[in-house]
Amino acid sequence: MVGLVAALALTSGLFHHGGRPDGRDVHVHYYRQAGWHFTVRQDRFRGKTTCRIYKHDVTFAEGVVTFQFGHGVDTANARFRLDDGPPREAGSVAVEAAGLGARFNGPNLRNPSDGQVHIPAVVIGGATRVAIQPNSKTNHRTFNLAGLSRALEVAKAQNCDDLAGRVSLSTPDSWTHLVPAALASNRPG
Repeated sequence: MVGLVAALALTSGLFHHGGRPDGRDVHVHYYRQAGWHFTVRQDRFRGKTTCRIYKHDVTFAEGVVTFQFGHGVDTANARFRLDDGPPREAGSVAVEAAGLGARFNGPNLRNPSDGQVHIPAVVIGGATRVAIQPNSKTNHRTFNLAGLSRALEVAKAQNCDDLAGRVSLSTPDSWTHLVPAALASNRPG
């Protein structure tokens, strides 16, 4: 019996698959900071660590803050307001958001926006509130971003590749390297 156990242990060691002793290439860790949740995904096979930061219906990923309304809400002509600033068309920042990785092709062909509004973090800057009117028939909704800047700093300490060089939302000038030069010249400022 002892010989059988030893043989099984030896065999399982010989046929070990992958870069981790537990056989998994990807490890996912979950954290919380200032009311925000974040997921740190370490992919040892690809050698990358990525972070996703979220709170209720707001997600930060790859330099874009995405605001989620109901999936049936048409946000194609959404307007947004940062803190108490003037309203802006979400379409005016859509190309910049797409260039950073935002997806504009939801599963519903009748409403490809899928109820999402994407705003690049460089546009949001140090704003702590974003009010969004998804369309002319729907009242606006205000999203609270308090604590996101601190959550980004904590996530950056986890060596997330997709946050490399990003310090905080309160210093938008440090994010300008993420915006292609052609888009940066069109940014209102």
